Amino acid sequence: AHRGPWLSMEDPAMAAAQERVRHASLQELIEQLLQGSPSEKTNAALALQFLSLNTDKALAIVHTRNALRALLDVARSGGEEAQEYAAGAFAHLAVNEEAELAIARTEGVLETLAGLLCSDPDTVGEAVRLEACAALENLSFAPASAEAVSRLPQVLHAAMAMLCRGPQHTMERAAGLVQNLAAVADNRLVIARTPGVL
Repeated sequence: AHRGPWLSMEDPAMAAAQERVRHASLQELIEQLLQGSPSEKTNAALALQFLSLNTDKALAIVHTRNALRALLDVARSGGEEAQEYAAGAFAHLAVNEEAELAIARTEGVLETLAGLLCSDPDTVGEAVRLEACAALENLSFAPASAEAVSRLPQVLHAAMAMLCRGPQHTMERAAGLVQNLAAVADNRLVIARTPGVL
């Protein structure tokens, strides 16, 4: 499965992101991700998530120096809300095939998203794990990428756990990730043997 964005443009957060994009260039947003205060990093990550909804702007992001690295840094060590937006930006960017390849080639992205997905639900919120799952779903669409994601410890098991227990929108994303990973032969037996998945 390879899904597009699910954000509503009527979401107040998206309205705030639109306003921020009007007053800051892409390079300024990246600088805020790299060197801003925690609140600036959160707002910049949200703005990039908003920009990534547009194909041309998504490509501009992946071709801008330090953009993917800045998003990765926030996904790895930002506050929880900033992590959610950074993972969401990766999810939306990865809808585009060219952007998907650029992200997959950026060292540390898959591992960081896997870490968020597999985090303890008591310490990392559902929204962060949902965005990480969506990003990994879109990043595992191509067979080669599915192989790379499959090599990450516990990703398949975490996705199947979300599929069996999560809310409806979470289950849909988890189902897409499991479907993509099922393209890898070694995963099919694991999926078939897991109660409640099939």
